[in-house]
Amino acid sequence: ASVQDCRFEGNYLDGSRSGANTGGAAVSVFSDGAAVSFERCEFIGNTFADQEYACGGALLAYTGEVTVTNSLFRDNTAAYGGAVYLRSGNHVVRNCTIVENAASTSGGGVCLNGSGEVLNSIVYDNTATNGANIQIIEDGDVGYTCTNEFISGTGNIVNLPLFEDAANDDFRIDISSPCVNAGANALWMDGADDLDGEARVYAQRVDMGAYEASGAGISEADTDTDGIGDFDELVVYGSDANKADSDSDGMD
Repeated sequence: ASVQDCRFEGNYLDGSRSGANTGGAAVSVFSDGAAVSFERCEFIGNTFADQEYACGGALLAYTGEVTVTNSLFRDNTAAYGGAVYLRSGNHVVRNCTIVENAASTSGGGVCLNGSGEVLNSIVYDNTATNGANIQIIEDGDVGYTCTNEFISGTGNIVNLPLFEDAANDDFRIDISSPCVNAGANALWMDGADDLDGEARVYAQRVDMGAYEASGAGISEADTDTDGIGDFDELVVYGSDANKADSDSDGMD
């Protein structure tokens, strides 16, 4: 099953549905081997109010194979995994932006319990008693991901992601963000779109998070009049957009 371009907002699950491994105020996936995918979706303001067992304010994936790609999670709450709770299966959260979620116990953004991967994502400014952004209870891998706190894994960073306008819920990344060109490329990205519907890989290397840096507002600018646009200089070539010959080699 594949779910694309959907918005899950304002769902509420109270404590009447209690017990271990229950949750997912917006979506619960219990599957024996079947693959379920979510692409370019938004999970906003979903709440599971059971403070003892609530798992996954937005999404609970239990067994099976759940893949979440190019999606945004914000302002979701639960006890474990304020936004996402992954348990006992082959689950992957990749190129997602997971911000401003809260867990009363563990994993303000994501809780990994028994399996799961978080890749190429931004998991930032979430809150919890344990593991403000990502809590690994038992098994789980995190790679090429930006968080407030260091998590062991290849390519992980703790830099400020430099969102365009987080105060107004715009979590696209600025072209100067350390998340630009900081992810790991994969075959699935060929022909894929980000959450805005733009090409997933702009330059040679994918960005972290749900949005590829677009260079909106400067993509056509050429400050140093060298014939190469500012966005291409900054992101593609890594050169100085204010200086026509930034490496002093006699060429633009």
